[in-house]
Amino acid sequence: MSDAWAYFDAVKEEYKETPIIGCGYSLGGGTTYCMTVERPDAFKALIQLAPFAGYHFVKHPCQAAANTISKFYPTLSVCPTPVDPAPHMVHYYDDPLQIIIDSTAASLVALDDCQKTVQANIDKLTVDMHVTIGDEENVVSRVVCHKIIKEAPAAVKEYSEWPGLNHYLFNNGLYLEDIIKNQLDFLERILKE
Repeated sequence: MSDAWAYFDAVKEEYKETPIIGCGYSLGGGTTYCMTVERPDAFKALIQLAPFAGYHFVKHPCQAAANTISKFYPTLSVCPTPVDPAPHMVHYYDDPLQIIIDSTAASLVALDDCQKTVQANIDKLTVDMHVTIGDEENVVSRVVCHKIIKEAPAAVKEYSEWPGLNHYLFNNGLYLEDIIKNQLDFLERILKE
């Protein structure tokens, strides 16, 4: 989070009167949620693509090991790259966040902390937000994303699920123009306020 705040503060210093829109994809979305919890007035609004606030699966398979070793060996890889993963585990191993492949103990603890922070502080998400997610999301929890939109006290909350899309929303270009247009329409409405 300190890196994110350093960049944010540098931009805010340069563009003092310009409203900042927090945009995030996956873990970047989780980071902007956490930043909003820490400083509710930091962003004018949030535009999120499949924002991380909890796993699609119940718990990260290596979380217990990461929690134990992170105190002593935070840079130790706790999830070695699989040579031939079991078929039912394949969707874990292609995650762009690298939450499985070569994840360090510290990174898994940070992800766990992020989801706990967001889920425990939904009431602090007061900025307007727009969330886009695929209806076949395979990394981030759609249930948690929907809960945030439903329970956050923001005045403007928009949530859109796109059919046939998983975590890699833009890989095949399906709906790409529509998704971007949707986000730009939201942005235009917010900036007119």
